[in-house]
Amino acid sequence: MNVFVAATAAVLVIFSEPRVEGTLDELIARNDAECTSAQPGADCGAIRAELELRLYDDLRMLDRMGEDVDREAIRTAAAANFPQLALLALRWMEEEPVVGDDEAIALALENRSAAVRSVALRLLVDRLPARVKALREWILAQPNSQDEDLVPDADPDADLLGFSPYPGARLVRFASGKQRAFYTTPDPQQKVIATIGKGKTVLDYGSFFERVSAAIELPDYEAIGAELEKLLSETDPDKMAAAQEKAAALMAPQSQGSELAAAFSPLMNRSNAQFVILREQPAPTPDTPPRIKRAAAVFREDSLGITVIFVPLQ
Repeated sequence: MNVFVAATAAVLVIFSEPRVEGTLDELIARNDAECTSAQPGADCGAIRAELELRLYDDLRMLDRMGEDVDREAIRTAAAANFPQLALLALRWMEEEPVVGDDEAIALALENRSAAVRSVALRLLVDRLPARVKALREWILAQPNSQDEDLVPDADPDADLLGFSPYPGARLVRFASGKQRAFYTTPDPQQKVIATIGKGKTVLDYGSFFERVSAAIELPDYEAIGAELEKLLSETDPDKMAAAQEKAAALMAPQSQGSELAAAFSPLMNRSNAQFVILREQPAPTPDTPPRIKRAAAVFREDSLGITVIFVPLQ
């Protein structure tokens, strides 16, 4: 995906609702009147998107003209939903660092765009705020600002997760991404389990990893050897390519167990974790349990007073 296509996609995401009309002063007045209460108005998303796009145009113009820009405007821009605006502000902060920027940069760690989170993480390095530092081990390595990562991540829905998002849980974006969802809630672990695990199988740490390990299949080394022998004896390019492809497929991990073990590897020392089984495959034989396709891990971080819901998405 090139830069123009990614930028266009990002604009389409923030303008998923009809654009609002009005002068800048009128939009600011509407934002202050309709969007600062606990129950924002129906147009608030569109109002904020319009304000962000106009701020982006203004900051780019000032940048081209070499004009000074108010620091608070830059810090506000860093917390924008619009990825290009947030990136412009972060790069400004990187080129001209000022004491007091860190809180604004930390807000960018919660941006829906992986490209924005990547830059914010690089700028903070060892200056993470306490609320972020407390979850440092869960910070997901972000891509290196590739073009396609400008497009904001969609919030996981019930179809993707395999359960309805837990009421009031916060999606921690710097620990989430296309491959996993990481939620936190102050509610007790057993309350979370009772809610998302209702009607589902719930396993303790030992039972879950025993099931996962049992599903891991070792490659068929004899079959691989036979394909490699064919490869060495073939002279026809098409047959050589076919043998090579088959040998590679045999060597690749084929079982769901291998994928699950890798996905849940960050939890290998979390013996208090419980696992809600979300999707299963039929058992391969009458003597074995169904194979787990999707699961959610729930565990308590007592030192932080939170319960974590961890869901691999791939």
